[in-house]
Amino acid sequence: MSNKPSRIIAMILVLGTLISAAGCSKKHSSNSTHRGGGTAVGNTISIKPNDNIPKRKSSDTDETDTDSDVSSATTSSETTTSKTTTSSTSSSTPKKREPSVDPNLKVGVNYTVTGTKNYLAVRSEPYYDGSNEIAKMHNGDELTVESQNVYGDKGEYCYITAISGDAAGKSGYVNKNYITPSSKKTTSSTPERPKEESSAPAESEPSSKKEKHGDINESNVFVSIPSEFYFMSGVGNWYTVIKIYGDGSFEGQYIDVNMGETGTDYPNGTTYTCEFTGKFADVVKVDDYTYSMHVVSLEQKGTKGDESIEDGVKYVVAYPYGFDDADEFELYLPGRPTYDLTEDFMSWTRIGMQGEPEIPEGVYGLYNVNGKQGFRGED
Repeated sequence: MSNKPSRIIAMILVLGTLISAAGCSKKHSSNSTHRGGGTAVGNTISIKPNDNIPKRKSSDTDETDTDSDVSSATTSSETTTSKTTTSSTSSSTPKKREPSVDPNLKVGVNYTVTGTKNYLAVRSEPYYDGSNEIAKMHNGDELTVESQNVYGDKGEYCYITAISGDAAGKSGYVNKNYITPSSKKTTSSTPERPKEESSAPAESEPSSKKEKHGDINESNVFVSIPSEFYFMSGVGNWYTVIKIYGDGSFEGQYIDVNMGETGTDYPNGTTYTCEFTGKFADVVKVDDYTYSMHVVSLEQKGTKGDESIEDGVKYVVAYPYGFDDADEFELYLPGRPTYDLTEDFMSWTRIGMQGEPEIPEGVYGLYNVNGKQGFRGED
């Protein structure tokens, strides 16, 4: 009888323990739904998008940021959570905002990549996302700006075409904060040769566009225009560049890089290339802004189809792309009206595509009439 209170106390303690355990189990069950909207299943957490998690804006990161940039002070579990959250939010693709205009961007002018920590990404869409990176540009690489339209929360993305480096020939969006107008006039590796001096007397600054080209004639037209003209589409890693000398002779190179065309002996891709020389002659003035001329000679180095392998790259001799069925060429000077330019010329050179009534100051066009191919040059 004296032991009965002791047994009652013991039973109360056991019962309290059982109630406490049951309460903890219920609490754990109610908290199994996580902030990200996921549910615990065994030892795996399924993460679902949650509007409460802030999305990463394009302006939140340098163009060169990658997952490897995570601070060394971050713990392993924090890194995993961060990457998982980024994965969940990036599944909702940002919409392309309506563009604004940056009048400080110079369309068609060469720019140089500067100030990047690692590389400047060329993207298929104007916002930061790991899945839209299509090429990489590095400090010193050159590009041309295709439009004054800018995108992004702060108008930081513009549309460009790369003209040098690994991304040469590719077009896309880059962060304009990492490009500056180039001090270089050209990007070709073709050696410079001095232009012939013009015999035309110096004149005072003209008062009209018509007068501005008054000192250009059939005999000195080639020393009055840019020395280099480019033929490119902005799609693919290819371009043709020609360097024109004062006597109408020219030399050029066509390059088309295809990293995906590989083989056992050429794991680094295939490059189609052609070096060529020629001469323009029979120059005739059509009007104040147009000259007609003919290709009187055109020769290429090597035989089309010849192949060689060097440093893991297969090189294939091509032909002078841009000189298809070459005969008559037309030269267009700045100020020429665009209303009667062919769609082929405007598409290749992007001259007149923005509705400009005339060819912009400092921009020149060279049109292969039979081949319907357009080259663009700039002062």
